[in-house]
Amino acid sequence: MCIEREKRIVRSVTYTIMAWALLTTGALSIAHAHGQHVMGTVIRLGPGQVQVRTTDGQTLTLILTRDTKVQATQESEGADTLQVGDRLVADVDEEQDRLVAREIRFSRGHQK
Repeated sequence: MCIEREKRIVRSVTYTIMAWALLTTGALSIAHAHGQHVMGTVIRLGPGQVQVRTTDGQTLTLILTRDTKVQATQESEGADTLQVGDRLVADVDEEQDRLVAREIRFSRGHQK
């Protein structure tokens, strides 16, 4: 029982940190040798792609494939699809001068 509780606490803290990072940052950064992390706000959705605006003003187009995993953060449970205004973190690979998304985690942007 204690181990399961500890796992839930660690998971909760991890999701909280991730949500904080989503809401306070939006920069493109190198994550590891085989890919990058893209963080920002969804500004446009199209067939097989999503455009993201980073906090430094860059607009990046991420290519979506059948293999791209898209998942809402715990704070956005019940959200099943990306929408304009959502904050996201994406693991991407650069292939032929395109950013191909492997995984996208998103949370709903602020409602006004």
